[in-house]
Amino acid sequence: IGSQKLSTQGAPVAVTKIDQEAATNKIRFKITIKNVGDGDVLNRDEIVDGNDKIIGDIILNKCSPLGGGQLDRKDFDKVKVTGIKVGDVALWSNVKADNKCSPFADGTQDIIRLFGGEGFVICTMDITELGDVQSAYTTPLSIDISYNYRSSISKGISITKLTAIS
Repeated sequence: IGSQKLSTQGAPVAVTKIDQEAATNKIRFKITIKNVGDGDVLNRDEIVDGNDKIIGDIILNKCSPLGGGQLDRKDFDKVKVTGIKVGDVALWSNVKADNKCSPFADGTQDIIRLFGGEGFVICTMDITELGDVQSAYTTPLSIDISYNYRSSISKGISITKLTAIS
């Protein structure tokens, strides 16, 4: 039990720190997520068909030259949680009554808002969910997040008119 600082994970948005606090019957995890890249984090807003199959993304359509949309301020700095588990125990659920994590942005139950490129979620687990464990042991904490990311580079160019040689 304690804090863990995590190193580079290869993605532009990373879990950078996990703080653990233990009480008599509960363990609390504060999971910090940070934009470690040099671009913009954009919300992931899927378009789903009647069979719950993802067929597109509203935000990506706004970015497309063919989409005709414009990004709004509310589209930026949001990361979607798609799963948080300790071993086999699910802490995050898309069913509000089963969700053991908070706070989430904008009245949702899955969006972490980044302020200054950083945000967090706190999840609480009842120790009885671990079963009949009598001694300390190590188990993975799995965190799944989803987001869109935009970065750009630019380079100055000069266009020179060619003159014809006669």
